[in-house]
Amino acid sequence: MSRMRTRSMRSLASSALLVAVLIAPIMFLSQAEAATITEWNLPTSGSGPMYVFVYDGLVYFTEYDGNRIGRLDPATGIFNEWPIPTADSRPWGVFVDAGFVYFTETWGNRIGRLDPATGIFNEWTIPTAGSYPSGVFVYGGFVYFTETNGGKIGRLHPATGIFNEWTVPTFASSPGDVFVYAGFVYFEARYGNAIGRLDPATGIFNKWTIPTPTTTGIFVDAGFVYFTEYDGNKIGRLDPATGIFNEWTIPTANSRPWDVFVYGGLVYFTEAVGKIGRLDPATGIFNEWTIPTGSEAGRGIFVDAGFVYFTQGYYNKIGRLSDIGPGTTTYTNLISSSVSTTSEVSTATSPYSSAVTTTSVTASRTSVSHSTTSVTTSLPDVFLAPFGSTTVSSTVRSTIVCATSTTTVDFATSGSSTVGTSTVTSLTSSTTTSDGTVIELVTETDNVYAYLLLILGRLAAPVGGFVESVDKQAGLSPWLVIIGLLGFVAAVVVIAKRRSQ
Repeated sequence: MSRMRTRSMRSLASSALLVAVLIAPIMFLSQAEAATITEWNLPTSGSGPMYVFVYDGLVYFTEYDGNRIGRLDPATGIFNEWPIPTADSRPWGVFVDAGFVYFTETWGNRIGRLDPATGIFNEWTIPTAGSYPSGVFVYGGFVYFTETNGGKIGRLHPATGIFNEWTVPTFASSPGDVFVYAGFVYFEARYGNAIGRLDPATGIFNKWTIPTPTTTGIFVDAGFVYFTEYDGNKIGRLDPATGIFNEWTIPTANSRPWDVFVYGGLVYFTEAVGKIGRLDPATGIFNEWTIPTGSEAGRGIFVDAGFVYFTQGYYNKIGRLSDIGPGTTTYTNLISSSVSTTSEVSTATSPYSSAVTTTSVTASRTSVSHSTTSVTTSLPDVFLAPFGSTTVSSTVRSTIVCATSTTTVDFATSGSSTVGTSTVTSLTSSTTTSDGTVIELVTETDNVYAYLLLILGRLAAPVGGFVESVDKQAGLSPWLVIIGLLGFVAAVVVIAKRRSQ
């Protein structure tokens, strides 16, 4: 009898150990791999948000088609929008400095500045007609910008209204994005397939030809120039001190990377196919997160306090990636090549004083509810999908804030979801207030995280019954840890006793 009991205990110990070994990785993955993508719908339909800049926790952006400067407070969901005085100016790049919002007007051929505190716009006309200003960067009290059609690097001193312009040696370069670092003006020469650099103090240009065409975004960090290769489907890096390029191929084919931002040594970028990507250049590891809206979703990008903000021009939204887990992880090979640099001198144009146009504009103020989607990695999704589905439910509370009133609306949502997938419920509400009508779009997306309980549900019916009533907000992670640790400790104790015998 004792032998049978000993065998049962050994069998139980072996089973406990096997369960602990199988479940522990899934348990920790389920805690670490969740990320959240939040999307806010812009109040102005078809506005086409382009580039984004975060300042003091507020998200500023240009509305290329809407001809506005927009601002989102992600803590409250409140939008502010200021119509640009110049009609059909098509704003592109944006940069916030000392509370002032500077931007380029591609069709308006101007540099604009907004004081959000007063609603006052200042606009300066660029000396070169039809220059199509694109990228903008404020450094040392000067506003540097690229003239894509004019083939020049421009500089404005907003305190005096004085412009300087330097002609890029290769006219066909079509300079686009710009970044100023240590007094040097770096820019991407889109059709010249090069990284350019201007020393404003001497007028000397340096040019490095990129091994793979073509580039769109640029960011300088710790002396290295990072850039996206839109057609080449790569992330590139240039060391200007040595002329050495490094390139990493993005895991998603034809992803069309657009903008880039370096934060904490990691390279974040948008993919026009509808993803947010991240590269660790120290290891060559890529992570990618799929934007819920779909393809053609990513454009400008900015990382602030660990949050990744991006514009979705095609879908008219501002997005945010938070609670960042690993995403879909892929290793890639690093390609290195050494490219010699060329140097040319360009004399700056004579200082040109531009008259400033000053206009005061009243901003609209609208609160638009947002959708939140939990995104998990592909590994748990693939491994756990066969284990069934569960029912989730939640209540969405949205508050509409206008100048004269506040309205709160509750919606109850429910649905069935397969493990690793999500269920989406969309609701639209129109509320009329004393200062107009506000259209609210509510989208709630639920993901199932009860991985361990779903597995146990296949082993024990009572547990399975419990799973069917579990909500994603039930806080299962601590229980998963406790169950896993207990199983592991029990297995260790039994094995230790067995050895002592």
